[in-house]
Amino acid sequence: MQPKILLCEGTSLSAREAINTLGLSGRVVDVCAPTRWCLGGFSKWVRRVHLTPAVGIDPLAYVLAVAKLCETQRYDVLLPVHEQAYLFAALRESQPSWPTGSTAVPVASFRAFEALQTKGALARTLAAVGLRQPVTFLARSAQELLEHGQAFLRAHGGCIVKAPSGTASAGMHRVRGQQQLEGLCLARAQETDGAAAIQAEPLVVQQLVEGPLERLQAVFAKGRLVAIHCYRQLLEGPGGGDVLKESVRRPAAVDHMQTLGSHLNWHGALSFDYILPSDTLGPVYIDANPRLVEPMNAFLSGVDLTGTLVRVALNEDPGALVIGAEGVRTRLGIPGLIERANASGRRGVLADFWAQIRSAGRYIGTVEELTPYRVDVLSAVPLLTVMMTLVAEPSAAPRISRDTIDSYALGGRGYDFIRSLVGTGRQRGDVDSGVP
Repeated sequence: MQPKILLCEGTSLSAREAINTLGLSGRVVDVCAPTRWCLGGFSKWVRRVHLTPAVGIDPLAYVLAVAKLCETQRYDVLLPVHEQAYLFAALRESQPSWPTGSTAVPVASFRAFEALQTKGALARTLAAVGLRQPVTFLARSAQELLEHGQAFLRAHGGCIVKAPSGTASAGMHRVRGQQQLEGLCLARAQETDGAAAIQAEPLVVQQLVEGPLERLQAVFAKGRLVAIHCYRQLLEGPGGGDVLKESVRRPAAVDHMQTLGSHLNWHGALSFDYILPSDTLGPVYIDANPRLVEPMNAFLSGVDLTGTLVRVALNEDPGALVIGAEGVRTRLGIPGLIERANASGRRGVLADFWAQIRSAGRYIGTVEELTPYRVDVLSAVPLLTVMMTLVAEPSAAPRISRDTIDSYALGGRGYDFIRSLVGTGRQRGDVDSGVP
């Protein structure tokens, strides 16, 4: 008998792709969402959409709703596919029996999450285990931001400035000029004015590293790496996400994740972004996502990350380490349409939609990973809806992206709720990176 699975949300791209991979493996799932008309709801593999509050608007109500579902519906697995993984880890820290009943939740310890969750903590953790990262400084004031930023501008012609935490590349700025840097410094000075400076977390200022962007996705079982996949971004989409991908093999990244997973005793899903510079020294890690991220390219490359995560949750033997094959090209149709709307307006949207249908132009040799309408016809509904919306109003592209993110992101209220669970005296990111 297949396990009964509840996805913590059904609106993100990652949730939609988790549904696809589970469905193609013969499973059906239920999802939580603030609306029945969510991206994941349009699938023959979704049995039911449970209406729950948006976690970023009312995190307590969301937690209570999810816990009630686990208790009354008797789910075997509550699968975290986005930032809710951090929330669930905090709940386990404060309430070890959450959720009540026998529902399994595959997440690492809260202390392990804290070692990666903020940009500052990530920088310290990478340094502790000896993984390459850009030259990094923490700017606690506008003056420090100005000093570090100017040094990078002189030496490298630019830098990256990151907020302590963010979703879908929110809070990240590529700075390539003095005027842009001064604007960020002014905003920082306003944020940390007066007493607020005591609570403000440092911004991360990093060297701008040139090279292609790649991502890895991995699943761990109590510190042991059991599945890993890497791919290269071929075309950037809205907010720094992907429109086109190609799977790659990176043995060095495999070794790095084995080391990091053991160091953190990581349990569950973990993803990283890295730059592959022209030297031969290997990946330069720039960001971490302690959760499952868009697993469809991995699935088509021979690595069922979602299925492995379910087995890890149920304490089943995940087997030997599985590594994805290289050379598999995939596309994400909806981000592709949004990217064209931003760049070329309604004509660009129509041309791009037609190119997707024919796998022509920039989509030659690709497989649709987000809305696989050839095997799940319902998934065509959101693709068609976005296309028609953008043809009617190309300027709606930013709003579509923003509304989607708002429906699943933790946001300020979610992070405040997490701090209330684990104690207000503990600041996010202010933890030793040497996690046992």
